[in-house]
Amino acid sequence: MAKRRASSNNHSADTSKADLIRAVARESDGPVRPRDVIATLAERGVTASSAQVSQVLAAMGLRRRRRRRKGTAAAAPAAGARRSVRQGSRGAEMLQLDHLVAAKHLCEKVGGIEAAKTALDALAKLA
Repeated sequence: MAKRRASSNNHSADTSKADLIRAVARESDGPVRPRDVIATLAERGVTASSAQVSQVLAAMGLRRRRRRRKGTAAAAPAAGARRSVRQGSRGAEMLQLDHLVAAKHLCEKVGGIEAAKTALDALAKLA
């Protein structure tokens, strides 16, 4: 185990800088920012670097972690999701690319989109 220094010019030998940073963080109201902690410690005659303050705050769980961009997850979709297209908004049905190709072939066979709609309406009445 490492030995603790006998004395320091910034604070008493009983408390470490990390303990002082934790105390200032507990005393503050609202979100804790490293620059606010450093300013408060400077008023008390203690010098601390922003890296040290950030590290102690992160260890306390007071610093937010960075989130991944939404684009990174969408950049590498699953193998089955590659061939699908989302229809509508807010998670409507998934339309498979194979279905779209089949619909295109149907439209070509019957003579256009309007003719295919008419045929599908007639089919719906029969069912």
